[in-house]
Amino acid sequence: MNSVVMTGRVVQDLNLKKTANSQYCRFRIAVDRRLKRNESDYFTCVIWGKGAEALVNHSYKGAKVSISGSLVTSEYTDNSGNKRIDYEIVVQDFDILDFKTKEMRNPITEEAHEIAQQPDISQISTDDLEDMGLPFEF
Repeated sequence: MNSVVMTGRVVQDLNLKKTANSQYCRFRIAVDRRLKRNESDYFTCVIWGKGAEALVNHSYKGAKVSISGSLVTSEYTDNSGNKRIDYEIVVQDFDILDFKTKEMRNPITEEAHEIAQQPDISQISTDDLEDMGLPFEF
């Protein structure tokens, strides 16, 4: 049985790529080693179809994700004539453990946006304040 389950952090910005018949996202995750502090292993992953679209729309660089899928190997010859083996996890299912919408990742938070929309009080005259119907006089 070829089954892989990992939990790690996305190490790059996610991009959706399209083929003639489908769409996919290739990304890498960093998985902490269990017994060694401050050491991680990096794995290349690929997810296809609607799953790729969901991952790109709801995850981000640095997010913690749990993936499950299968390990696929491919052999090729590099430009120098050396035979190489490449390993990739084909993701079939995933969970986003640090779920954030794109709006939440925007550096301008909702509170900052509200503050930016408030008028500059240095530009308000006392006549304007009297017109506001405040319960005290100036």
